[in-house]
Amino acid sequence: MEPSSIGRLPILNVTPDLGVPELTPKAYVGEVVPFGATCFREGHDLIGVALHLRAPDGKSSRIEMTSVAPGTDRWRALAQPDKAGMWSFTIESYSDDYATWHHNAEVKIPLGIDVELMLTIGSQLFARASKEASRAAATRKKLAALAEVLADTNVDPLVRFSQAEGEAVDKLLSGAPISSLETFSAEYPLLVERSLAGSANWYEFFPRSEGAKQNADGTWVSGTFRTAAKRLPAVAKMGFNVLYMPPIHPIGTLNRKGP
Repeated sequence: MEPSSIGRLPILNVTPDLGVPELTPKAYVGEVVPFGATCFREGHDLIGVALHLRAPDGKSSRIEMTSVAPGTDRWRALAQPDKAGMWSFTIESYSDDYATWHHNAEVKIPLGIDVELMLTIGSQLFARASKEASRAAATRKKLAALAEVLADTNVDPLVRFSQAEGEAVDKLLSGAPISSLETFSAEYPLLVERSLAGSANWYEFFPRSEGAKQNADGTWVSGTFRTAAKRLPAVAKMGFNVLYMPPIHPIGTLNRKGP
């Protein structure tokens, strides 16, 4: 599918997609579906990629994608649809401003290179994020506090930097990175069918034969749905969970193989 608009960051080779608008990729409830895309940018700044997955009821979830096969610019995420229906998904690529700053800062600050410049850039990033209305009030307050810590020249630079990294900061930014240049792909469909669409044991069943009996005069009486139903427990006991029944309606008179 072609992207709906031209964004700043390329998003290519989105999967699952069959490349033909009339054909929709399929999955089944409970299946782990791999979503992928090729995303990149010029220069050395880092990017992030996220999957936006929308359920049939309109509920959307955001899943961060991970880089796979380094050097190929390929990103992937796994998701498990939990209900049948028509799903859709979009890929987002963005400039990961915090990751870019952190990478530069962890290299330069310990070596005493551009120390205050790096800390000022970090402070500005956190201050910007603290003003984003989409973040919870408690999160905005913590981000503003981090901005103040990084700007405090009375504290050792290494101590200030240590406050702006680690698990606590990762948790603050989880699901809402400090980013820019957000670019979105087109919306892609995914048809999720019931679990039996993924795997099932089929038993070919002939209702007219099951329960049929021969009369004393040699004639036969075909089975019915009622007589065939008596066979169902035995079929289930063998491990089958789907019945496949051939046509049982009248089939005309031409080329018949029976009366």
